[in-house]
Amino acid sequence: MVPPATSLVAAPPGRSFHAMVWTGSEMIVWGGEAGSGIVFSGGARYNPVSDAWLPISTTNAPADGRAEPPGVPEREG
Repeated sequence: MVPPATSLVAAPPGRSFHAMVWTGSEMIVWGGEAGSGIVFSGGARYNPVSDAWLPISTTNAPADGRAEPPGVPEREG
């Protein structure tokens, strides 16, 4: 069986050199850069149960973009 495709409605633009964290229920994507050298200063979170992307507020976030921002290591147990 082939799993259904992930919705791209409201998904953030494609990027590399971003931070991505799995919270246990959502995937959070932040920062990174586009192939053209544009650096992103925002991100989104993805909920696989609802198959929905939601924007993350940039209020109080650094105004300049972040490429290769640090992520949070996964904790076992």
